[in-house]
Amino acid sequence: MTGDLLRELTNNVAPLLGLVILHSVLLSRLQRRERVVEALFGALFGAVAVLGMTFPFELHSGTIFDGRTVVLALGAFFGGPLVAAIAALCAGAYRVWLGGTGMWVGLGTIATAAAFGLAGRVLLRRQDQRPRSGSFLTLGFCVHLAALLWMLLLPAGLRAQMLAEVAAAYLVVLTLSTWVFGHAFQVNVSRLDALREAEEAEGRFRSLVEGSPMGVYVVQNGRITYANAEMARMFGRVDGQLAGVSVEDIVVPEERLRVRVQVRAALTGVGQFAGLQFQALRADGSQFRAEMFGSRTRREGRMAIVGMLMDVTERERDARRLARSERLLRQAQQAGRIGSYVLDVVRGRWTTSEVLNTILGVTEEMPDTLDQWFAMIAPEHRAKMMAEGQRILREESHFSHEYQIVRPKDGRKRWVSASGEVERDAEGRPLRVVGVMRDITDRKFAEQALERSEALHRQAQRVARLGHWEMDHASGTLTLSEQTYLLWERDRSQWQANYRSFLASLHPDDQERVDCSFAAALVRREPFVEQYRLAFADGRIRHIETHGETTYAPGGHPLRTIGTVQDVSERIAAQADLARELANTRMMLETMTDGYIRTDVDGRILDTNPAYCRMLGYGRDEIVGRKVSDFKAPGRIDEVPARIGQILCD
Repeated sequence: MTGDLLRELTNNVAPLLGLVILHSVLLSRLQRRERVVEALFGALFGAVAVLGMTFPFELHSGTIFDGRTVVLALGAFFGGPLVAAIAALCAGAYRVWLGGTGMWVGLGTIATAAAFGLAGRVLLRRQDQRPRSGSFLTLGFCVHLAALLWMLLLPAGLRAQMLAEVAAAYLVVLTLSTWVFGHAFQVNVSRLDALREAEEAEGRFRSLVEGSPMGVYVVQNGRITYANAEMARMFGRVDGQLAGVSVEDIVVPEERLRVRVQVRAALTGVGQFAGLQFQALRADGSQFRAEMFGSRTRREGRMAIVGMLMDVTERERDARRLARSERLLRQAQQAGRIGSYVLDVVRGRWTTSEVLNTILGVTEEMPDTLDQWFAMIAPEHRAKMMAEGQRILREESHFSHEYQIVRPKDGRKRWVSASGEVERDAEGRPLRVVGVMRDITDRKFAEQALERSEALHRQAQRVARLGHWEMDHASGTLTLSEQTYLLWERDRSQWQANYRSFLASLHPDDQERVDCSFAAALVRREPFVEQYRLAFADGRIRHIETHGETTYAPGGHPLRTIGTVQDVSERIAAQADLARELANTRMMLETMTDGYIRTDVDGRILDTNPAYCRMLGYGRDEIVGRKVSDFKAPGRIDEVPARIGQILCD
């Protein structure tokens, strides 16, 4: 009995092999998952289930055993709800038509087989998994164990016979059948999925290739077997014209040997084929610089190179321009002693140009940490610059500072001017600082020397009470030095310095004279020299002497006058005192009774007084200009010159 059951069940599931083949054919022809296709598969699985019930193993009249559960479970598992419903309806209708004692049990096994198939399908899809070897074995065991449980509803005598004679063989054969044919169906589905993925990949590849801005090619046996439209355009041809063209035909003659050797080496797997540059030849004879990239593969049973080709003419030109610009930049940096730097805030590292390395005195063994960067700043500036650096990272984008550094190489101090900007991410966090640094040591020394010179100049002006001024004749404005404001006792912020306010500050008796003198100097194009008095509100008078020179336009009108002013009050007072002293001395000489003469080294009389004139009996005009010897007695004339010389020596 068991042998007959095994034979009948095996024969019963045999049509599933044909179903597998038909399933494969239909899947390859009907790839679109439409309702009509699903309905067709449902009818197909239902027909095979009906076929199995047509030739069953019959234990008792109306009680049959067949492979319908295998068909329905796999149909639901691979086809989905619509396939399961149609196949179950077909099988159920036929089982009702057959009738008999086990009709209701048969309908139950049909329903549970479809339900378990759908449950397995849903479970694997939720877990995003493909069916494994144990999946179909588990499905078959669950489906046919449930079928045996349905058979417990049979009459007691029939149920006992079923359990004794049929149950074990039924469970083993149909479970294994589910496992075997489930694998077969899965192979079909996997093959179809792979075919679809390949077609989609090819479609994406063709879409990418045809829309690519670069040339795409396939080379076999030294000839181009495929080239996209962009590559054809590069070589001045229409789409498809490059197919069959030798690679050497698109290369200038002088470079063909090199290209041929590298292409052959790449095809044999010996050489590299990345970044091959050559001078390409268009159909009209014009040339451009091309670069090829490719990888070795097998296509239609033959070795091939699949890759891309780019027109790099502009890139090469840009590269040459960039190299020239970088060379000029280095030369400019060297000439101007300007270097560039990048501070990586995230990594805490810094990089510098060669020129900046020279300025900073950086050595090769020096660490490139930010701590070392700040360590190069002179101690007297370090704390301030570190605090300023933190503030810049928090608040600023652009900055410029001047400070001293200490060269690690030789310990010498240099002044530098550093400027740059902070680059930040989308959230505003600092990423890096990019900037330039210039050696301004010579400028700083010059500025310090200039400051010292200007300080000495100001000090000298204060000591000499000397100031300077400049007049713009077009506007009449005056530009005065600090010392000039001090001489005028004016507040720079309140006094409007111009020619009118200058004249108004003079003594009323001097205003017209100075104005006329200045105008006359401009007309005659002569230097302007004049003395005048400043009159102050408290009655004080200050004597000023000014000197000025004027520059003129080609048309002859004055442009500006630059001059100096000096407080000569003390000199004027000294001159007045001297004049009074001389007057007093003259009065004393004129009134005294003793004779007085003043002579030069030759004894010639330069001056005398009335008493001397009376002594000689001559008038003043008769004595001045003559020698003393002219008025001596003849006997002692020779003693006069010697006596005068002795007096002068004493």
